[in-house]
Amino acid sequence: MPCSLVVSVACTLTDQLALHRVTECILQQGGRAFPLSQADVLDAAAVGTIGALVYDLEPGDASAVGFVRRIRAVRPDWPIWLY
Repeated sequence: MPCSLVVSVACTLTDQLALHRVTECILQQGGRAFPLSQADVLDAAAVGTIGALVYDLEPGDASAVGFVRRIRAVRPDWPIWLY
């Protein structure tokens, strides 16, 4: 039975080709992709408008880990896919 729920996924990816490819895959699966900055993702997490995150761990240092920890603290229910 098909699911009628549309999942909104935040995409925080610095590589534009990767962003395009991930966005296309999400759309093909019936979801909605939103390219967002880290600050926008945190705002969306607080209000609950997004249901998941795809993140490339940029800039590749401790701040990337801190970002994931902040998201997890606000939305422990979110799937986070690391690209």
